Amino acid sequence: MKRLIILITLSVLAVGLAPALPSTSQTPAESAMGKLRALAGEWDGRITDGRTVRATFQVISAGASVLQTEQVSGRKETTTVYYLDGDQLMATHYCSVKNQPRFRTSKLEDPNELTFSFVDVTNLGSLTHGHVRGAVITFQDNDHHSQAWTWRENGQEYTELTHFTRKK
Repeated sequence: MKRLIILITLSVLAVGLAPALPSTSQTPAESAMGKLRALAGEWDGRITDGRTVRATFQVISAGASVLQTEQVSGRKETTTVYYLDGDQLMATHYCSVKNQPRFRTSKLEDPNELTFSFVDVTNLGSLTHGHVRGAVITFQDNDHHSQAWTWRENGQEYTELTHFTRKK
């Protein structure tokens, strides 16, 4: 009986002193970042006005960021970097008009839709000058997603929708 009590006591102590296992649950922002990482590769797109788009997604900085490089026919190349900031997903867009708007996810309720809201912008003389104001990325499946980017200039906004297909 004495041995049984000692064995139970040691078992309880061993469980209490064992290191805690890391949590496997992800925050919504971490889950969203995982969806962006899964876009790694080359994509062909078409804007609703018919222009073609080539996009490349690359996981960089040991998985801490995702770099999107995009070339729309008839325009200069742009890049966007997506990254985590605590429990938020952020993006900085390096625009071909030489300004850099920053965005933060405004909601992460739908796992298949990332809505980025405007935070601020660098290298812009006035908010009346042209700049990107927000974006929505919608995931259809592993090989299809769409992006809607909103542009504002002189108080007017328009949204450009692009449907992407993964290159095989």
